[in-house]
Amino acid sequence: MDADYYWPSLEQADADVKILTRFGEHPTYRRVERHASGWRERGSSVDGTGTPGPIPWDRVGMCWAGYEHAVVYIKKEGDE
Repeated sequence: MDADYYWPSLEQADADVKILTRFGEHPTYRRVERHASGWRERGSSVDGTGTPGPIPWDRVGMCWAGYEHAVVYIKKEGDE
């Protein structure tokens, strides 16, 4: 897929996408980063331990109210 955004319940992110944020959110507030164990949330709104557990891809776009949001790529492999 050649897109700047994804709907996690409908499509997979390209393999080179490493960091995403929900549409309309600033990445320093909340973002998800790809790790070997899965996607992990990071940012100022996330659990203060700094090491929240991995979340499945289909939950990446979900907000606290249970609504799905599109996610926008912030960084792909090879980006500076």
